[in-house]
Amino acid sequence: MIPSILIVSENAKLLKDGLNTVIKDTAQIYTTISGLDGIIKFQEILPMVVIIDSDLPDMRGDSISSVLKDTAEGKNATIYLINVRALLLNAKADRLISAPLNYEVFFEQVLHDLEKKIFFYMRSAEIEQATLNQKGMLPTKISNDKVEVNFIYSPYNILSGDGMFFWQSPTTDTKDMLYGFLFDCTGHDLASYGQAGTIWVTLRHQLEFLEKEVYSNLGIALDNINADTFRFYNNTDEPQLTSLIVFCVDFVKKELRYAPAGFPEILFKKADKLEKIPTSSHPIGFSQNTKYEEKTFSLENVQEIIFSTDGLSELFLSKQEGNFILHEAKHDDVSAIFIKLKNLSKLDGFSN
Repeated sequence: MIPSILIVSENAKLLKDGLNTVIKDTAQIYTTISGLDGIIKFQEILPMVVIIDSDLPDMRGDSISSVLKDTAEGKNATIYLINVRALLLNAKADRLISAPLNYEVFFEQVLHDLEKKIFFYMRSAEIEQATLNQKGMLPTKISNDKVEVNFIYSPYNILSGDGMFFWQSPTTDTKDMLYGFLFDCTGHDLASYGQAGTIWVTLRHQLEFLEKEVYSNLGIALDNINADTFRFYNNTDEPQLTSLIVFCVDFVKKELRYAPAGFPEILFKKADKLEKIPTSSHPIGFSQNTKYEEKTFSLENVQEIIFSTDGLSELFLSKQEGNFILHEAKHDDVSAIFIKLKNLSKLDGFSN
C-alpha cells in the first residue's frame, strides 16, 4: 500500500508542489479544487492525510471536514483545515491552521504526521501490544496522611523510552520508606521499547534488594546496573545510554536519598518556591569505570519533590533561556514523578 494525501483547495497545485519537496517519495498526492470532488475522491483513495482549504468555491471546508471525519474511513485519517479565519461548530478537523499559512512549518507538520501514520500502520499489532505492556508497568498513585505521589507519563509519539515505578514499603517502628526510580532511554517508540523494558525490570529488582537491605546504598544498585549493561552487549556494540535516578524518601530520618546517572536536576518546593538540586554524573552505559554515589537531602520544610526526565525540564529551559529554542511543542518523551509531603511540621524533628 502506497500512503496517500488528498488536497482540497483552489491552491492545490501550489500546496502539492511544496509538499513534494518535503515528503519526496513517501506518499502519493491527489488534488481537487471543489468540496464535492474532494468528498468523492476521498472515498476512492482513502488517504492517510487530508488537507482542506477553509474557503472553497462550492462549500465550506469545515463542513467537509465534519462530513469526512464521521465516516468509518475518515475517523483514522488526519484532517487539516487550513486558512481558517472563522470556524463553524462541529468542524471536527484534527488540526486547524489559521490564515495566513506558514508554508514551511505547515509542510514539516504534514510530514511529521504522515510518518507517524505510516509507522503505526506498518506495525500496528506490535505497537498496540507494546503500548498495553508499557501502561501495565506504570505505578499506582499513592495518597495517605504522610505523602501523595502522582506522575505524568506522556510518550513523544505512541511508545515511550521513559519508565518509572514507586512504592511505599510496610511501615515498622524503625523503618518507613518510599522507593522509586525514573529513567530515560535513548530514542522513542520501538527503537527504545526493548531497552526500556529491560531497564525497568532491572531497576525494580535492584531497589527490592535495597529494600531488603542486601545493599547498603543506592550507588551500589547503579553500579550493578551499569555493569549489567556492558555485559549484555559483550563489548561488541556501544550500549545505548540511559539517564536515570533511583531514590528513597526516609520518613523516619526525614531525608531524601538518591543516586543519579546522567539525570537532570531534581526540583523541590519550599515555602511555595521552586528550587533545584543540581546533579552531575555519567549516564548508564557511558563507561564501565563509572562509580555512582548515593547522596542525601534534608526534607525539613520541603513541600514537594519533582523528578522529571529532560523532556519536561527542557520545556522550562525554552521559557527561561533565550539560547534554548524549541522546534516542536513537545520534542521528547515527557515523564515525571511528583511527591507531595504532608504535615511535615507535625512530624518529630521538624519545625514550623
